Amino acid sequence: MNILFYSSFYPSPMSGGVERSTWNLFQGLQERFLHTCHVLYDRRKFEITNPPKTIVQIPQSDKQQQISFIRKYLTDHQIQIIIIQGIYDKLSYFAEAAHDEILIAYVFHGEPAFPYKTFTIDYICSLIKYRGRVSWGVHRLLKFPMRKLKLRYELYLRHKQTNQAADYFVFLSRYCANAYKRYSFSSIEDRSFVIPNSLSFDIEGDESIIKHKQKHVLLVARFEEFTKRILWALKIWNRVQCKYHLDDWVLDIVGDGEDRDLYENYLQAHPTKNIVFHGTCDSQPFYKKAAIYIQTSITECFPLTILEAKQLGCVPIAFKSYAAAPDLITQNRDGYLIKEGRINKFAKTIYELAKDDDMRNKMALAAMQSVDRFSKEKVLNLWDSMLTKIIQQ
Repeated sequence: MNILFYSSFYPSPMSGGVERSTWNLFQGLQERFLHTCHVLYDRRKFEITNPPKTIVQIPQSDKQQQISFIRKYLTDHQIQIIIIQGIYDKLSYFAEAAHDEILIAYVFHGEPAFPYKTFTIDYICSLIKYRGRVSWGVHRLLKFPMRKLKLRYELYLRHKQTNQAADYFVFLSRYCANAYKRYSFSSIEDRSFVIPNSLSFDIEGDESIIKHKQKHVLLVARFEEFTKRILWALKIWNRVQCKYHLDDWVLDIVGDGEDRDLYENYLQAHPTKNIVFHGTCDSQPFYKKAAIYIQTSITECFPLTILEAKQLGCVPIAFKSYAAAPDLITQNRDGYLIKEGRINKFAKTIYELAKDDDMRNKMALAAMQSVDRFSKEKVLNLWDSMLTKIIQQ
């Protein structure tokens, strides 16, 4: 079977979730099932040396030239199935380039409510307070109701166009599939599949790792406030330190991005102990060391960081702010889901978990045992089953 993936960035196990997922599928479907896989991408985050010949960058040119390039690539390599890795903007390019016999499957790597859900008064006020964008913020606050309505309508149109352009759909969680119905006002059950992301790390779950955990809380995220809400994580940790005085615990933050200045400005205004920014680096050693993992995002689809944390024995705490959260965390068994917006409850949960070694170790063990269903082998089997089914229809 000749399969083409499209990813906005070069696929790599060292990049973001979509790029890691694309790389795992690109490699796994070839090695395990002997499919021929290709990848087209737009940009790369770092220099690539000796990339595989079947991973090709789309020329940076106008729309029609790119469509012509895609059409030629599809023909030259006899592509049977195109898998769009959650990039809506280029879906129409591939739909126009592909002839009727080529199938298109669209994978929802973003929550169906994005970006409507992320445009919030809280985000605007944060930029006013910690970046000094007063006139910009006031202008947006005045227009907030109309802008919100416009985003909702644009979201409906986007889902409608996606529905028309793609033949099949892949959701990473059954809860995301249900959310799609709410925001698109349409049902695509007969053309959709549910296949989760697979585990990131090629390591066996060694339960002895729990014994070597240190008093560290971890957050891994790109510094993008309107989705990741790292300001909320800083506010929560400030409450943990000021109210509960966890002086021997440290918050490690791994990641970087354009909103770093927001967090530096917040900490200048609200000095908080025991926070360490590590920048962009290999996160695996931090997962191995940390006992607790926190996530404060307003939107996610199927975040790999939660799987990574559980795989390496970190007990996750997250807001129940995105559809797939219950698929990833079983409440009070292998982690905690906090009602959206309850920052004080989130801080108290960190404190209680930090102070109860027995409970924390029990939940860490349950977390490690719960991720077996997301193994690469099982997820690749689901993908091969889906691809075989749709090519035979």
